[in-house]
Amino acid sequence: MIKTLVLIILFMLAGCSGISRQPNNQPNSLLHFTTDDNYLVIFILINTAKNRISNKLFSQDILNFQNKIWSEKKDEYENLLSNVKSSQLTYLNFKKKIESDYVSLIDYSKKTPEFKVLKDQTGTYKQKVEKIWIDYFFKTKSVISNITGLELLNSHNIIITHPAIKNGKEVKGQWIEWGGYDEPSYVVTNLWHEILHNYFDKSNLY
Repeated sequence: MIKTLVLIILFMLAGCSGISRQPNNQPNSLLHFTTDDNYLVIFILINTAKNRISNKLFSQDILNFQNKIWSEKKDEYENLLSNVKSSQLTYLNFKKKIESDYVSLIDYSKKTPEFKVLKDQTGTYKQKVEKIWIDYFFKTKSVISNITGLELLNSHNIIITHPAIKNGKEVKGQWIEWGGYDEPSYVVTNLWHEILHNYFDKSNLY
C-alpha cells in the first residue's frame, strides 16, 4: 500500500513540467552511479531474449556483439548460457563467482569493436540517468520523507547496464541495478522503489 501511494505521487511529480529541479552539484543524492565493463559483457551476452530489449535503436548493436562472440568463442559462450541464467544474474553473484569463471571470455569480448560501441552507449546512458536522478531527487525526497516519516540517509551503489536491455533490481541492500529505461518519471519512480526495499519488508511495498 505504501509503495502504491508513493509511486502514484512520484509519477505525478516527475511527469509535471513545473516540478522544482535542483542543480546537479548537490551532494548526498543517495545513489552512487557506476559501470563495470566485465559485468556489462556478461549481462549483454546472456540477455538474448527479444522481450528483454527495451530500445530497438540499439538492438542491432547488441546482436552484432552477441554474434561476434558466438562466432569466435562459441564453446565458452555456450557454457555461459548453459550455466548462467539471465533471471538469476546479479552484480553480487557475478563478483562472487561468475567473473572468475569466465575471465578469458570477458577479456576477449572487451577487446572487440562491437563491445566498444555498447560500452560507449552505456557510458552516455549512465550520464543521462544520473542527471535525471539529480534533477528530481531533492524534491521527490521531501515527498517520500513526508509520506513515510523516514529520514532516508542510507546511500546505495547503483550499477548501470546497457540502455536497451531491461534491468531494475535491488540486491541484498548493497546494490541497485538499472538499465533499459530513460524516461524521467519512470526512472525516478522506480529508483525510489528500489531504494525503499531497504526500509520496508517486501510485503509492505505492494
